[in-house]
Amino acid sequence: MCGDGCDPCSRVLSGLPVGRVAESSGLYDPEAHCGRQILRGFVIVEAPFAPGQTRVPAALLWHGAVKASKVPGGIDVSQLVWHPRAAQIRFVYAGA
Repeated sequence: MCGDGCDPCSRVLSGLPVGRVAESSGLYDPEAHCGRQILRGFVIVEAPFAPGQTRVPAALLWHGAVKASKVPGGIDVSQLVWHPRAAQIRFVYAGA
């Protein structure tokens, strides 16, 4: 997410799903073929970054429960693929 005119930093919002590409990470994408198709976790706390910065340190929730309806941009739980290094997340729905 880009900052506004008076904010020199942009930020990664909390709740975004993250995948991993080699030694770095990116937003989770079930259609990717570079490693981002495996859910590695969710950003716990909003993380600011400067324009042009290629790595953004952020804390990830990789083991726990997440309300699927609260994930920014949504997430289709049916598209998640099991992988030994994937996040161990239990999805909680609105009624739970």
